[in-house]
Amino acid sequence: RHSYPKGIWFLISFLLLLGLIQTHSRAAWMGAVIGLGFYCMQKFRIGFLWQIIIFIGVILGSGLYFLHGYKADSAQGRLAIWKVSATMIKESPFVGHGLGSFSQQYMYYQSRYIQTEASETEICLLGNTKYAFNEFIHIAVEQGSIGLTTIIAVLLWLMRAAYRKKEKKTLVSCLLGLSVFACFSYPFE
Repeated sequence: RHSYPKGIWFLISFLLLLGLIQTHSRAAWMGAVIGLGFYCMQKFRIGFLWQIIIFIGVILGSGLYFLHGYKADSAQGRLAIWKVSATMIKESPFVGHGLGSFSQQYMYYQSRYIQTEASETEICLLGNTKYAFNEFIHIAVEQGSIGLTTIIAVLLWLMRAAYRKKEKKTLVSCLLGLSVFACFSYPFE
């Protein structure tokens, strides 16, 4: 195992932070903060109950308010996309519509939603999209609850397996950050 000077790690971390800031991606920021927060809590051996309290405090306290307010129209647009996606899930909840079906069928469902349920604000925010801006919703649309359950089980199994390894802090933090990022974006694409 190679040991690098702390200055190299600081430089790499600084460059990654600059890149993260330049993306203007709220989902990436949230994933990074939660992954890093978990890493720090494990490193400093903070108890499980305190980890839950801190996690809820960060998410509910500042995270959601800031992340929604930063680009409010984008957040509202995603919520509208998720409403349309929920309609798709309701029509085929167990097996979904099939692989690749989201981009093929979403616009039909959106059109129906605009004609029947959408508010004026939502109509202005909805456009041509092929992403659900939430990997788990995307999977539920295409593969139903069976596919979604399988994916979540695999992620949990990977986190559990990583937690048992020596490098648990790094591996679990990365998987946790990726999972949070996937709740608001499409990193698996």
